[in-house]
Amino acid sequence: VLLIVKDVYAVLMIIGTYFFMSSFLIGKKICPGMLFTIFKIFVLFLCFQVIYLNFRFVASRILNYRVWKNIKGRWIMITGATDGIGKEMALILAKMRQNIIIVGRNAEKLAATQAEISKLTQCKSILMDFAVEQSFDDVITDNIGMLINNAGVSSEYTKDFVDEERITQIINVNNLNAIKLTQSVLKKMDKYSYIINIGSKVADFPCPLHVVYAASKRMLKSWSVSLAYELNHRYIHVEYISPHFVATKMSKIRKSNLFVPSAHDFAKSVVESVGTWWENTPYFYHVVQNLFLMFIPEILIGYAVYFKHSHIQKLALRKKNR
Repeated sequence: VLLIVKDVYAVLMIIGTYFFMSSFLIGKKICPGMLFTIFKIFVLFLCFQVIYLNFRFVASRILNYRVWKNIKGRWIMITGATDGIGKEMALILAKMRQNIIIVGRNAEKLAATQAEISKLTQCKSILMDFAVEQSFDDVITDNIGMLINNAGVSSEYTKDFVDEERITQIINVNNLNAIKLTQSVLKKMDKYSYIINIGSKVADFPCPLHVVYAASKRMLKSWSVSLAYELNHRYIHVEYISPHFVATKMSKIRKSNLFVPSAHDFAKSVVESVGTWWENTPYFYHVVQNLFLMFIPEILIGYAVYFKHSHIQKLALRKKNR
């Protein structure tokens, strides 16, 4: 019902804008009543968006308990679990006494992370480099209740164009191996299970100077949402997590702030909110950003991102050439 009402308000906004522009273009006098009506529609639309986004945020947390009840006793597999968001999620889930399988490419980091988690709960590790196409059928032996596709790689700011090797790595890590791993897990996955795909908000607007990375996240989102429809009848919940900036090694952001959470704070928001929506922005101040971005034309967002990334690129090149 909320989604239908949301779309109705969007249509009313379009109709109001159409009549306003039509009157302006043909030279008709625009009466104050028409302007006030358009303004009221806009305010109603804005109020509804605030209510709707807050409802989603609160509901995801209220209903979150079902997830841990459904997968109790089974295993949670997390890719890219030796750093950043993946590692923080693994540690948070370990404190909840969930059984954890961590996947990573660095043997030393993997062993250290496994040792840290094993102090809290059962933990297994799988050494695997997602930058190279992998086969997973022989790897999946446990009863997986939740798969978190977290492994990701981005392009470098110090290059104008992504080289062919890096393009292959981005697609292999962000798309190909995530899909292949999911297919292998699904062959043995029971109902009331969960597939969580960690994406990015760059999937929703232009992202110059990170074009391949943004495209890979757009593909991940499309696949995730489509898969959610496909697996719904099997009672397997698929969810795409859509964050803005998070302070991690990959984002090159060192200091967190109100709108850029630390890896721990963001991971905590994911764990506390998964299991309700097919697409989810779990961190509250990222939801606030979504509300503002809703009213900014895409062309302005595209140019703003371009100028910001250009500035970061100059700083990165300066640092590299020292």
